[in-house]
Amino acid sequence: MSAFSLHFYNYFRKIMVREIINVYLGQSGTQIGSKFWKDIANEHFIDENGNSFACEDQETGYLDIFFDQSVPNRYIPRAVFGDLEPTAIDRVRGSSYGGLYRPDNFIYKFGGSGNNWAIGRYGDKAQELVSEMVDILRKEAESCDALEGIQIAHALGGGSGSGMMTSLTSEFFLQFCGKFLNYYTIFPSRQSENVIEPLNSILSLSTLIDYTEAVYTFDNDSLYEICGAANITNPTYDDLNTTISNVMSGLSCSLRFPGSFNTNMRKIAVNIVPYGRLHFLVNSYNCIAKINLDGENNTEQVDYSKLTEKLFYHRNIATQCDLREGVTMASAVVYRGYISPSEVGKQTKHTINKYYPNFFRYMKNPHITTSICYNAVEDIEVSATAAINSTVFKTVFQRILHQTETMLKKSAYIHHYLAEGLDYPEMTENIDFVKEMIQSYEYEERIHSSDEEEVDDDDSD
Repeated sequence: MSAFSLHFYNYFRKIMVREIINVYLGQSGTQIGSKFWKDIANEHFIDENGNSFACEDQETGYLDIFFDQSVPNRYIPRAVFGDLEPTAIDRVRGSSYGGLYRPDNFIYKFGGSGNNWAIGRYGDKAQELVSEMVDILRKEAESCDALEGIQIAHALGGGSGSGMMTSLTSEFFLQFCGKFLNYYTIFPSRQSENVIEPLNSILSLSTLIDYTEAVYTFDNDSLYEICGAANITNPTYDDLNTTISNVMSGLSCSLRFPGSFNTNMRKIAVNIVPYGRLHFLVNSYNCIAKINLDGENNTEQVDYSKLTEKLFYHRNIATQCDLREGVTMASAVVYRGYISPSEVGKQTKHTINKYYPNFFRYMKNPHITTSICYNAVEDIEVSATAAINSTVFKTVFQRILHQTETMLKKSAYIHHYLAEGLDYPEMTENIDFVKEMIQSYEYEERIHSSDEEEVDDDDSD
């Protein structure tokens, strides 16, 4: 794209802004939201009070997408926080960036969910909170000119992030029909302190399968490993949330800043979700830091050779799974910084050649969807964020299913859910949903294997 074309593309894009509302549920979601908005505000040169401190030559991007400007000279995040107990929300309100948000958009109750999906789904306080959140979201939507969709960050292990998410998603589907629903979801770890996390997860998955367009997945085990690889000793939850925020920021940067091959939420999903229900995506992030020589402004020649390839390393994936054990049905990489489209082409071609047997070939050659945003993160030369749709995600479903069925065989902990309004058939129905998903992933793997055999036969002929 020429500079002239890029100028007019970005000019018309500013006119046709499509806003996104962000929702954060439970303690984990609230902490993720707090970290994310600190990073986003800094990227757009907005201080903790919502005032812009950008100079004339600094690119502030398309602020209307994530920020409301209805109050003169102030940028307010399009963000809503909800939890069944106030501790995490009070921390956000009392933080240095607490004044950035609209006070009415912090919604909470007292009592908590006791890490019980049924309390978050059927409890009276949870229903009141969901109703209040829907009212706030409706007001936020009315302030938008062209709402594109809603992003939700939550964890499946807790009661608010699982049960309340189930109720809220159903309301979203009714109230905002046709709008894009994008989820950033933390799945249970292999070894968790909360033994009922698999039960909470299995009861929530049918909602994520049926109502959402894309689910970007994480788990704490992988996040700890990523922090360890970055030489962070004794990582805190803030360190884990930094990784999640990097992924969220990286995937949304082409919506918020000018660039080549810009895209939006729906376009990304169209390219990496070939089958409607198979929309659970694993993510990774990689970057090249700026290298100064002897304190001068001179920099070394940037080596891009491993930038894209490392996105597909299992140690960089933010979910406990190895892409080599499955088939990559589709993938998208968003680059951030001054990298040429030709270099991007070299990177993706090299990566495809290395992992060729693991790519599903719908057409003659496999493909990685790419997008470039020219606005780099501070102290980072170039970064890349990947969203990968792979059949290997079935292993996450299999692990949760196995843990759930083990507890059900012994009727362990089920009485806590039945006492709060859960019907036993609802549990078995959700288990069947997950089994169907596993079968769908296995079917795609069989199709890939048969295609591989046909290719081998053609080559031998």
